[in-house]
Amino acid sequence: MSTSSAPAPGARTRGRPRDPALRERILEAAANLAMASGVELGFERIAQEAGASRTTLYRWWDSPQELLLDAMLERTRWSLDHDSEGTAAARLRAQVVDAVEILSAPDTGRPLRALAAGALTNEKVRTAFIEHWLSPRREVAARILSDGMITGEFRQDLDAEAVIDALFSPIYHRLLLTRMPLGRGFADTLWRIVEPGLSPA
Repeated sequence: MSTSSAPAPGARTRGRPRDPALRERILEAAANLAMASGVELGFERIAQEAGASRTTLYRWWDSPQELLLDAMLERTRWSLDHDSEGTAAARLRAQVVDAVEILSAPDTGRPLRALAAGALTNEKVRTAFIEHWLSPRREVAARILSDGMITGEFRQDLDAEAVIDALFSPIYHRLLLTRMPLGRGFADTLWRIVEPGLSPA
């Protein structure tokens, strides 16, 4: 991702925390509670777990869901920093594997399932989830696809958005609806299905 001084995904400009250690403690508490319970959390419970005041949480985040989203962003920020070297195919496949890994890991998959479910019924959560979680990951995948089309590794007429949907939407479908197993084997299957359509004839 860009190394500019712009706020990182999930960063809040309104009421930005002045104490990084307290912010980290709050994010860790929210993530741990969500992993343990798998239910929607309130500010009061998170504040108790973190040893912070509810006033602090209300000042720094608009909702418990946005707080939890920030916590997940902190735990998975590595997934947005892919090496630009290697073939476009290898880099794109790594994105799929990382997505499955994140959404199936106990410390991230369960909270993200709760967030994604909340996005279906709460417009503010939906907006935050798309802007700070889905969009940055789609941008990375789109950039890889663009690189592959420029170098001739991928077809020139690819619909990047459709390719991204084909690769990643089934992962969220399993996470939220069918609850079928997520794992490296599923990531490999998705890649085998989509990859032939990327290469030039």
